[in-house]
Amino acid sequence: MGKLQRKLVAAGYRSKEAMPVFIGLRVGVSLLLFFVVSFPIFHINVLVAIGAAAIGYLLTTMALGRMAQRRQHRIRLSLPDALDLLVVSVEAGLGLDQALQRVGDELAFAHQRPVCDELRLVNLELRAGKAHARKRCTTWPSARALTTLSSLVAMLDADRQVRHERGAVAARATPRRCAPSAGSGPKRPRRRRA
Repeated sequence: MGKLQRKLVAAGYRSKEAMPVFIGLRVGVSLLLFFVVSFPIFHINVLVAIGAAAIGYLLTTMALGRMAQRRQHRIRLSLPDALDLLVVSVEAGLGLDQALQRVGDELAFAHQRPVCDELRLVNLELRAGKAHARKRCTTWPSARALTTLSSLVAMLDADRQVRHERGAVAARATPRRCAPSAGSGPKRPRRRRA
């Protein structure tokens, strides 16, 4: 994933079309500023028009960076609520997958979209069998910027390891049943002839 793609994901744009749309927007703003500044009414030379195009190119990148920062800030503000709800859900007896789904639904209801989207994505990937929760959570756009997520990442990874170990122990502890032999079935009472 390239630097621009990471910025787009951090800003909340995950679709495949986000990259071409952003590049088109960047080029469009640059050309628009170039043509507006080089319009014959202003009587400005071409170098100033090229400078305006460069400013338009940089403004779109700065706007994307600002959107990513704003989204990270919103995640930072709503993360304590998400962790509290997650702890309460797990203590109430829900499994981690169900707790993540429940917390995502509750936060969507409370209009905290960024953290809700991230939790739903993690839940979907965990259900789909992605290898490690830690790998997924460190690819969160906000995971590098927010140190608060380290506790959630550790909890998800520990839960995955415990579930894996429980499954292995249960598979070893389950006795294997052999097929019954021909004469070892339950005996039926014989009928008496009259």
